[in-house]
Amino acid sequence: MPAWYSHAPPNKSPSPSAAGGSVFKTSLSTEGLFARLSQFQPNFYIGQIERLADCQDRPGCLDCEEGPPSADGGSASAGGSRGEGVEVISREIVGPYDRVILSAESVADLRRWLDDNAFQIPENTDEKLEPYIDTSVFVAVKLVASAEVNDIVPLALSFPGEHPSIPIVPTSVAAVPDMGIVVYVLGEARAIPSNCLHVQINDAAIDWPNGGRNCFDVVAQAADEADGKAFATDFAGAHVDRIEGAFTPVPAATLEALGRATTIRELADTACQTGLDVFDADVSRVLTDLLSPPGESAFCESCLGCVGNAPGELIDGAALAALFVALPYLTRLFTTLSPEEMVEDPAFTFGRDLPTVDSAHEATMLLDRCDAEGFFDFANSGVRTPSGVVVRVENGALPDVIVREGGQTVRQGDEPGAAVSSSSCRRAGPRSAPTTSRR
Repeated sequence: MPAWYSHAPPNKSPSPSAAGGSVFKTSLSTEGLFARLSQFQPNFYIGQIERLADCQDRPGCLDCEEGPPSADGGSASAGGSRGEGVEVISREIVGPYDRVILSAESVADLRRWLDDNAFQIPENTDEKLEPYIDTSVFVAVKLVASAEVNDIVPLALSFPGEHPSIPIVPTSVAAVPDMGIVVYVLGEARAIPSNCLHVQINDAAIDWPNGGRNCFDVVAQAADEADGKAFATDFAGAHVDRIEGAFTPVPAATLEALGRATTIRELADTACQTGLDVFDADVSRVLTDLLSPPGESAFCESCLGCVGNAPGELIDGAALAALFVALPYLTRLFTTLSPEEMVEDPAFTFGRDLPTVDSAHEATMLLDRCDAEGFFDFANSGVRTPSGVVVRVENGALPDVIVREGGQTVRQGDEPGAAVSSSSCRRAGPRSAPTTSRR
């Protein structure tokens, strides 16, 4: 059965989440993961200017051909135990977290155990957790007593399943209207939603003069037009070296050398020869399961430090190197969901031969009018969008841009949010891949 990996950004109030299956693992993720992934957010800008009218450029007009800036997205113990109605499958310290994996016979049993063990759980969560009781295990996380807010780091979860999915239903108890959901899926092909629609946003509703700052509002409106169940694709394609260091700071040449190591001594030699920083926080987390803390006798090497392992202890270098490897194709999907729309967990599959999607969207300004002084009138011009539609800028603004507040559209002209809504892009895809979600 495939294993799915979910990297969650820091949350100051960790709460239970649910996932199908019984083999659920947790580990610390890398610090720079989400910073690297942010480069794939959509970027809307006017990058070209066509002068169509017989006008003059205004003297002193600096950077006239530079488009506007892009939009901004904006004491634990291992081992299982059983109590009244609750089975603790695993409990351990993971970095600054006290992490427990457990199953329960009822939500009341789950709540009682979490309350007794000082895990925070919102009062209005019970109804949302009920559907998971018979089919899922729960992961609860809290900071250890000695940890502070500044110690919070991303957490990685892996669990078995046929398709990657996000347990969003329990989130509804703490959600806000139009809460943004960004999903990153690593795989061998483009990821697509499998139990909701896929929408292509209408670029005529984008606020091009202001760098597409309303792009999330347009996606929200498009999702509403699909009954609140739709994702738009912000990016799909090979990430090449753009996220190197996000899942691991180890370069390819070092991984190749690491794969040839067969003993602890050879690991130390590899660290010295390649400059592998085993003291880096992200690297040391991967090595935690391999290296033992030094005892009365220790093997010490300047590039490895002192460890309790014997220098001749055998290791599987190839398997160790594989822990650092990510799949080559990245898809970023985005939607917004209000609490009342969080009634089903979004799931995803993969589509072969689907086109790539660029995160950069370049429009062209059409200067087809002169102002009263005979200069090009930037405030009253045309904008040709990437789809070829021409929209009019009037007094520096586009009248048909979509604007939302509090989960409702408060401004909209004749343009809908979605240009295309479709579920027909579903196709059989390749094997499993990690899923990364961010709320």
